Amino acid sequence: MRPTCRPEPSYSRPLGFVYLGWLADALTPRTGVLLLAAQGALALLFTRRYWQAVLRP
Repeated sequence: MRPTCRPEPSYSRPLGFVYLGWLADALTPRTGVLLLAAQGALALLFTRRYWQAVLRP
């Protein structure tokens, strides 16, 4: 009998969909998706020094 590996639930996923839906409603769907992608890129840019240290061998 093999043990089953179940991923832990992520409770932030529904919030992201609600936020994306709100952006699409307030703006247009295309602009909402682009804005959300730009926010993700900015988050990566602002935390660059932390994740680059993780990627170095």
